[in-house]
Order: sequence, then C-alpha cells, then structure tokens
Amino acid sequence: MTYYNQPAMLARQAAIWRDYPAGVEVIVVDDGSAVPAKAEGCSIYRVAKDIPWHQDGARNLGAHVANGEWLLFLDIDHALPAEGLAKLLRLLPGLRTRTAFRPERRLVSGGDLKPAANIWLIRREDFWRVGGYDERLCGHYGTDQEFAPRLRHSLRVEWLPVTLDVYTRAVVADASTQGLSRRVVKPARLAGEWRVLGFEWSRVQ
Repeated sequence: MTYYNQPAMLARQAAIWRDYPAGVEVIVVDDGSAVPAKAEGCSIYRVAKDIPWHQDGARNLGAHVANGEWLLFLDIDHALPAEGLAKLLRLLPGLRTRTAFRPERRLVSGGDLKPAANIWLIRREDFWRVGGYDERLCGHYGTDQEFAPRLRHSLRVEWLPVTLDVYTRAVVADASTQGLSRRVVKPARLAGEWRVLGFEWSRVQ
C-alpha cells in the first residue's frame, strides 16, 4: 500500500496486521511524505522526491520489491481484516492465471460500495506482463484510466468474494490523501520511452 502523510491511518492498518499469520508480507511505500511512515509489522520503502499523485510509481516500487507470487494493491484507506485475509489465503490456490481480481468493499461506518477502480489482486508475473504502471503519467490524478483498460486487454478481470474495509475521514482524520487537487486531467500525448522505477528510492525498514 502507498502512504502519503497519513500516520493515523497507517497506525490503524498496523493494528490490523497484528492479527495476520506469519508469512504474509506487508509493504508500505512512503511516497515522499513530509511525515515519514512509521509502523511495526511491515517493510517500509521511501520515494526520495515528493511528486504529486505519484502513486503509480509507488505501486511499481511495491511490486518490484515484493517477494510473493500474489500482489494485493491497496490504497491506505482500504484495509483487509484478518478474517478476510484467511478467506483469501484459502481461495488463492484455486484462482485462475492471467486474471486480475477486484475485491468487494464496505464502509466501516456502514454500507456497501462498488469495487474500486484501482484496487487489484494480481499475480506478480501478470502485473509485469501488463507492463506495470506507466510513470510518465505521474503528476495526474485518475491515471487508472490508462492502466485499467490496458490490464483488461491482456488479462481477464473477475470479482473476488473477499471484502475490504474502507475508512473515510469521518472515521480516521487522515484516511485519504489531502492537500492535492483531485481534478482529473487527461495527459497530453506522452513522449519518450515507457518509464518504470524512474525515480530514487530507498528501504528504510
């Protein structure tokens, strides 16, 4: 999951991870925050430069350093409770290859949600088969508009009967990214070569 100046939400996540079984790898990518990520029970990587809406690069980094066969990409306001993880681990051996999965969601304050546009369970090899996220789009909000169609062109997309808990700022004050414009701007025609991991980063924990 990516982190950007959200210490309270990260602490909430860390409380959930304490109930995870051994062998589950949790990776947090701090996307150049002014308030560095700090938590137990996870690996933490940090992007050196604060680039607005750089979550695509941060996700590429998470996929690059992950050791597991499967990747679950989460925004930090989306949590997988321990019982949901147990169900997911039972399902994994039977899931189809060359397929990306979209989990169900519910608000912790009550109510169901549609699947998120950019929350995926995907095999690591399939993620890189698609090409990862194109970092030339970083700096724009809503770049899943480019990634999702490309993913669907290469992979099947199926529903996953596992439910994520979604936090809002009414529950955790810094649950979602603040201080950046959410106006969706379609980038102009992209120049140059496809860019992946085109930034400085380091492991801090």
